[in-house]
Amino acid sequence: MLLKVGDEHAEYEDGDIIAALSDRRIKHVHSAALCHKKHADRRSNGLIVNDSLTHDYCKQIYEYRFERLSRDELRITRLPDGSTIRIKSGEPFTGFDGREQHMEIEEFVRRRRHSDDSRDHLPMFGEDGGEIWYGGRCDFSETTLDTIWDAIEQKRDVARTDSDFQLWPFGHLDIHHHLPVRVDSMTESEAQEWIQPKYKRNSDGDLVLDEDGSPIVEKKRKHYLPWRDILDDLGVTESEVLDRGKAVGREKTVKVKRYIGQSKDQPGQPPDKIGGK
Repeated sequence: MLLKVGDEHAEYEDGDIIAALSDRRIKHVHSAALCHKKHADRRSNGLIVNDSLTHDYCKQIYEYRFERLSRDELRITRLPDGSTIRIKSGEPFTGFDGREQHMEIEEFVRRRRHSDDSRDHLPMFGEDGGEIWYGGRCDFSETTLDTIWDAIEQKRDVARTDSDFQLWPFGHLDIHHHLPVRVDSMTESEAQEWIQPKYKRNSDGDLVLDEDGSPIVEKKRKHYLPWRDILDDLGVTESEVLDRGKAVGREKTVKVKRYIGQSKDQPGQPPDKIGGK
């Protein structure tokens, strides 16, 4: 959890739970970092090798696989069911969504392979003239992430149970301006509940709606954690938590040469003391 500390912000009160990160999201963020294309081995032509974690990741999360068959031919496979479409450069075709489309294959590949813009530079695999890439909707379900972690553990000297991969990689500003606190576990539904707003209610306890029929938000968050009650467990003082120039957390190098920040709450977590307003 990430807590608001102090009373500088108009929309949040001291102790409000600003962010709550589920186990699934933590599992995803670390797998994505480990499988990032910047870590992948490449051929001399710049294409990522097929036997890479980047390829393992893309094969699992994306909806479509694009495989270039020749200079002007492409096969698109919808991975969930294996259905395919074969297209030719410049010729109209009906996509899986039922819309008529067309693609200049050679130009598309050239721009995506050699673009200096990281947003356009797709991870591409295969060989020259037989490039492979992925796209469409992404699947970040528990099942998919477990499959990706199976591949990571086979190819890297890491395990999903390593302590570093149990922590959310909070940034520099997060650990200077807020208070990260670790909890034992958190499901997706629990994480969503912790960050719910407090809605305005009438004397009967019913929601008050605006002119559009939407509930009126009275406060950004209805849940908070009384962090001053657990300072001894966290090993910090109130002045340290409120000092914007001091990081109430740790930054350490992990096996993948990344930096992660996390609160000074290890070892030994206090019991949950969640409040409501």
